[in-house]
Amino acid sequence: MPRPQHCPERAAAATARAFADGAYAGCTAHQLRSHGNAMAGALQWADASTLYSLALAAVERGAEASESGAKAGAAPDPAPEPHKLLSNRSLAHLRLAQEASAREDEAVRGAARDGAAPRPLARLPDLMEAQGPDLVIGTTPISAEQEARGMRLSQAYRALAFADARRAARLSPRWAKAHGRLGEAAREIGLASLATGDEHGVVVMKACAVDAFRAAAELQPSDGGFAEAAVRVEKELSADANGSYES
Repeated sequence: MPRPQHCPERAAAATARAFADGAYAGCTAHQLRSHGNAMAGALQWADASTLYSLALAAVERGAEASESGAKAGAAPDPAPEPHKLLSNRSLAHLRLAQEASAREDEAVRGAARDGAAPRPLARLPDLMEAQGPDLVIGTTPISAEQEARGMRLSQAYRALAFADARRAARLSPRWAKAHGRLGEAAREIGLASLATGDEHGVVVMKACAVDAFRAAAELQPSDGGFAEAAVRVEKELSADANGSYES
């Protein structure tokens, strides 16, 4: 089930106050989405994620305003579809996870060169509890308690990417792209689970990724990439006869 800790738009008001000195205050959901798309095009993924969160919050406010306006006889303004905003934000979170992972890997290599023991990585239960309800992604993405248990920034972003894609797929179950995004996020978590030796995480995320890519392929058979992705994940996250996992 979608959980409040995986809904960073709930904290969008706090984000707006700290983001660009309120430069986007008063923007419509459409404008916020356009600004987010521009940031994504410039590979500014953190800003894109924030703007998509603000757009989602604006859609919620717009729905309330439209309902009031309809009662007063005014025509409601159309707004961006939430599942598309969630899909876009899922991609932003996934790219942030990849960037953070690269930095973390370099830090681990540096610590190894200095003779320090690597920190253990959090496993699937923590991974899927990446956000507290009052935390704002991009400022305080993980709590001190989660950090003490080994949570890393890359894991928090992967969990958010997964949650966004799952919400998008549930809002629009006939939209292939949402299932494709879910497959991408599940694959990333599966590969991370593989790296930590978390067999449960590998099994769960392999099944989720394969199912998501197959659903996308059925909904959009003209795109052979979804079917190919399902086959690739099967190979990447497969167990040998002894039950061990290899990429």
